Amino acid sequence: MQDHLLIKRSLSLACLLISMPLVAAVQSPNNTPPLPDATELVEPQQRAQELLSKGNYLLQEGRLTDAVKAYTAALELNPNLDEALFNRGIALGRNGDFDPAIDDLSKYIQKHPDSSLAYTKRGIRKLWKGDINSAYNDYTKALELDKNNAEAYDDIGVIYAQWGELGKALLSFKVATKLDPTYQKAFHNLALAHFLRDEDAQALEAINRSLELKPNAKGAILLKIEILRRIGDDEQADALIEKAKALPDANWTEEFDG
Repeated sequence: MQDHLLIKRSLSLACLLISMPLVAAVQSPNNTPPLPDATELVEPQQRAQELLSKGNYLLQEGRLTDAVKAYTAALELNPNLDEALFNRGIALGRNGDFDPAIDDLSKYIQKHPDSSLAYTKRGIRKLWKGDINSAYNDYTKALELDKNNAEAYDDIGVIYAQWGELGKALLSFKVATKLDPTYQKAFHNLALAHFLRDEDAQALEAINRSLELKPNAKGAILLKIEILRRIGDDEQADALIEKAKALPDANWTEEFDG
């Protein structure tokens, strides 16, 4: 008997599902607009992803203005494409447009409050802008979220150095190099901190490591020249001067994979 009732209910439900479209069709007016084709919904999302990829390529090539345009176009098609928002903040900051860069990263942080990387990148742009105290707060938050954030340690060390707290700066740079032994800029900053503390042997060791990682880093070569001058090795310093003259001036650097 129970099986009979179950079959009867199932048949009734099947009839109901079949009959609903027929009733709707009778009641719908003749001018009802057609449903959009599925491809019309998918295509803008696909195009947004293509523009994101294009922006990432342009960012890696250093074509910052074009990268910003690509990210903006992607966000117009898909305002929820958070990667485009984040990367546009990166590109804007590198292009010297600090306020809109900080705005983009702030919007990203609102959506992703646990992103240590986002706080770090916003802090860098605040530091470039000269808003040191606010940058320090961002780095502190970044390290609260991720104690292994080498870039945040390096940049907060820069702030300590600017404040004249070389001991704290030195410790921050050391932590950064231990967390990431391939972090060239952190070794450069470590060398500079030792140099400012008149610790020439340690400074030379750190700058040599920096140049092992990036042999043509002009800023590191110039710092090594100063260290060599102070320890009396003018011959090697003179040789490095000729090499430095042939190299382009350095620009902002930061750790990022777009």
